[in-house]
Amino acid sequence: MGTGVYGDNMLIVVTEPIFNVSLIRFECDWDNEAEEPTLILIESHDITDTLTPLDGLHIYGFMSRGTLPGSGISFYDAHGERHFFAIHHDYSDSPHVYMMWDITDQMRFE
Repeated sequence: MGTGVYGDNMLIVVTEPIFNVSLIRFECDWDNEAEEPTLILIESHDITDTLTPLDGLHIYGFMSRGTLPGSGISFYDAHGERHFFAIHHDYSDSPHVYMMWDITDQMRFE
């Protein structure tokens, strides 16, 4: 009998402390003026005040949306700058099931 939890489990580790870590959900859109894709923040759920190199951020039951990413994390660095990273399924031959990349410059807010 299954547990009712689907998806994958992952552990995110950091090399320096980060603050106000949140899980985020976003949608992809097109910026006609800039002629480039943009990402619009839809939801943000706080998960921890501080994540240090001694900690690990465990995400259970993560599921990718398919071809385009739709979720990730955001956090503030020690200088107070907010960063956004997408988490997405890696469909290449990489031994890593998921990859993360910095989407801070593409993030928009409505």
